[in-house]
Amino acid sequence: MPTPIDKNIDAVIYKELANPKKMEFANEKKPVLKQADYDRGYFTRYFLRQVNNPLSKILEVDKAQFNKFKSEPFYINLDMNWKLTGDLQSIIDTNYNILVESDKKLPGIKKLLENKLLEFTKLH
Repeated sequence: MPTPIDKNIDAVIYKELANPKKMEFANEKKPVLKQADYDRGYFTRYFLRQVNNPLSKILEVDKAQFNKFKSEPFYINLDMNWKLTGDLQSIIDTNYNILVESDKKLPGIKKLLENKLLEFTKLH
């Protein structure tokens, strides 16, 4: 025969099963740059990828999502300063070097962005 304690435990377990916590996931959000970013010469890009699947898509996210999910064990996170201004070769070299280093922490980021080294620059 169940005791009052057993009934309470069963009630808690049932409540958890009936109302599981909703798992939240990051959503891709491309950056929107401001004049201040160009005046500074760079902006920070934020990326997340599921840690349990190295083939999962690398998501570019905004700062708010990055901060929300960066401490979650479910995601690998990476932020990088992306050069926006200067001479053409300087931008290419700097952003490429950033990708080489970033690829050590988040494999696949170099492949994803290496053909977009001038993305967001005013040289387009």
